[in-house]
Amino acid sequence: MNIHEYQSKAIMKEYGIHVPEGYPAFTVEDAVAAAKRIGTPVVVVKAQIHAGGRGEAGGVKLAHSPEEVRKYAKELLGSILVTRQTGPQGKKVNRLLIEAGAHIKKEYYISFVVDRESRCVVMMASESGGMAIEDVAAENPEAILKEYIDPAIGLADFQANRMAYALHMEQAVVPKAKTFMKYLYKLFVDKDCSLAECNPLVVTEENEVLALDAKLNFDDSTLSRHPEIVALRDITEEDQKEREASAEGLNYVNLGGDVACIPVSALTGMGINDLLERIALEAEVMELKANPNRRAKGAVVEARLDKGQGPIATILVQNGTLHSGDVIIAGTAVGRVRTMHNDKGQLLTDAGPSTPVEITGLTAVPEAGDLFEAVEDERLARELAEQRVAAAKEKQFSSFQKVTLDNLFSQMAQNDMKELAIVVKADVQGSAEAVKQSLEKISNEEVRVRVIHAGVGAISKSDVDLADASNAIIIGFNVRPDNVAKEEAAATKVEMRMYRVIYDAINDVTDAMKGMLAPKFREVSLGELQVRQVYKISNVGTVAGCRVTSGKITRDSKVRVVRDGIVIAEDEIASLKRFKDDAKEVAEGYECGVTLEKFADVKEGDVYEAFKMEEYRD
Repeated sequence: MNIHEYQSKAIMKEYGIHVPEGYPAFTVEDAVAAAKRIGTPVVVVKAQIHAGGRGEAGGVKLAHSPEEVRKYAKELLGSILVTRQTGPQGKKVNRLLIEAGAHIKKEYYISFVVDRESRCVVMMASESGGMAIEDVAAENPEAILKEYIDPAIGLADFQANRMAYALHMEQAVVPKAKTFMKYLYKLFVDKDCSLAECNPLVVTEENEVLALDAKLNFDDSTLSRHPEIVALRDITEEDQKEREASAEGLNYVNLGGDVACIPVSALTGMGINDLLERIALEAEVMELKANPNRRAKGAVVEARLDKGQGPIATILVQNGTLHSGDVIIAGTAVGRVRTMHNDKGQLLTDAGPSTPVEITGLTAVPEAGDLFEAVEDERLARELAEQRVAAAKEKQFSSFQKVTLDNLFSQMAQNDMKELAIVVKADVQGSAEAVKQSLEKISNEEVRVRVIHAGVGAISKSDVDLADASNAIIIGFNVRPDNVAKEEAAATKVEMRMYRVIYDAINDVTDAMKGMLAPKFREVSLGELQVRQVYKISNVGTVAGCRVTSGKITRDSKVRVVRDGIVIAEDEIASLKRFKDDAKEVAEGYECGVTLEKFADVKEGDVYEAFKMEEYRD
């Protein structure tokens, strides 16, 4: 709950805090009478609203005569005052504070707030009095001084003294400032405040410590203990939702902003209609319009690499109309739209505004979030794409000392390692971006994780070459390296790690950075099989007729199913047969029948990677 400045000063006065003589005014005549009653050469006319920044907005006037008081009161009463805290709609001024002027020598900022992290009250102060504390924090955070107060002890004398000296107060002022801090802290605790602020707190030419401005906010959940505070409530200053919530005994906190928060569930469908309605409403309010008679523009939602069709991108047309055959550029990808399908798989020849489509024909896989645009000249589009590719490559390459996850900590200890470079490959662009962002977030003060490349598709020789040139490791998510990449990685000693769960990759890198990478198990590759034929046998299930192309397969092997370089399943062997006989193992060059425990969607051309998990110790 908030109260007005004049109400806050009245409470402060009860606690022995010095405030200027002042009186509230609800009419022009009230304001003139108050000024005459004060009788000082200069009086201050202050608009009373629940918002800061009133001085900057013209809500504080200095008057040198009753006539000026009358003039300013007429201007302010009933006007709409717009400050940085009210928003563009502003607030109506219904009351004023008329108070005596002061001979100001120095201005300070001081406040008490509850710090949730430390679970105590913190006193904040600054010599930049009269300024918004947010501006001070942004421009010069070192100027904000803090004292953390143990709630069991309260504000200690040495803390008040230390703060006064830190603010470079004169020796004659220090005892008075100390008293002010002690009194304000007592008020803060007694009244269950969430904020007690003076901005500015001034030292006058007479060396008096004066609360020139005051703001008290109260914890709504404690108001039942303070009926005297509830009586000060001004409902005209509150949001309609706040009043409705209060009537029902609830607390309402307006977070502001213009982003709607709609609870939805993909599982149950809850809130989907509300979400669609809100989107339609926002579009109407924002007057979002599109011209279908221009070249298409929009954004890439998702992208992947298909072995048969090449790069496939899911895009959203935001403006214009996209036609089959149009030349588009999306990030570093360029191409002519070859096919276009909607969300139902129907082939389209054109797509208008607000239409999501899946297209083929691009030369590369764009990144999710890239903007695309249809262009007229394909040659210029390709030149622009090449320039973007060249610029991206320049950022990728740098020199590093050879590193693996296992030796990372030892290099950090020698102060030889400052950055861990990673190449990420994933099955789809969205997964690649998620892995990239997750890894980069775990950087610490000693080492920075930098993803130099994030792409989709199987790990290729070019990925290994990039990792080798940049001294990076390769992390694969739901993908596998091709044979050429395996050989190149072995030759150049580039480390590759494969994962199917993002958290496993994060944990491994984090543990390596902490010097705790000590996995209990490691994967041992046994061999590879190629599915030649698929049989459906009743009472047995799906049997894959395979040929062992390298290594061997054993009955107790685990099997990873790889299709077009993408890992689609991991399973265990249900049966392994040579002709009609059960087999314990089948060596390279021989054929066998394999039935998996769970996975049955096997297709000809699939690759089975046989492996086992081996326990080891460093």
